[in-house]
Amino acid sequence: MEALFADALDVTYIEPNPAINAFAQSDGEAIRIISGSTSGGAYLVTTPEITTAEDLKGKKIATPQLGNTQDVALRTWLQDEGLTSDTSGGGDVSIVPQANADTLAAFIESDAAQAQKDTNAQIEALTEKPLPEDVLVAAWENLAFTDDPIASSLEQSAKDAEAVGLLEPVDLDGIYDLSILSALLVAAGRPEVEEL
Repeated sequence: MEALFADALDVTYIEPNPAINAFAQSDGEAIRIISGSTSGGAYLVTTPEITTAEDLKGKKIATPQLGNTQDVALRTWLQDEGLTSDTSGGGDVSIVPQANADTLAAFIESDAAQAQKDTNAQIEALTEKPLPEDVLVAAWENLAFTDDPIASSLEQSAKDAEAVGLLEPVDLDGIYDLSILSALLVAAGRPEVEEL
């Protein structure tokens, strides 16, 4: 987002919550969502002995970044489960946000097996440990690569971020400009996507 604000970048893939924050910080001037890319990729992964929310008391959980979509989703879920957390790592569950890497992974929807292999190779390069194949295959089944930005999920992400104290109430009217996407979809004989 810093690169977009500084006019050093024109287009990027970004998660819903950082897009909402950038829109709010710039009073609706800095960004427009023009397409979606993936839905369903946020999951909490634990060690096998953690089977309930209550088991997370006193534990540390890493999230990609404070206010990130996964960070907000985790904080919302913990709150729904009656557990506390705060932005300084305190509460029943200590959340430790980590900086996002500046990487863009390319996914080939038509070749899921190769995309999974490429993804796992990148995970291994970054962490020195690949995911077990069955875990990666199971996770992949929950992903949906889509150009639809799924407006309803953006609205919910904003509400969730507000509910856990990471976002002031924001009017998202104008955050989408799907004119280019709609023209491409119509030209391809596909239905247009919905805005807020």
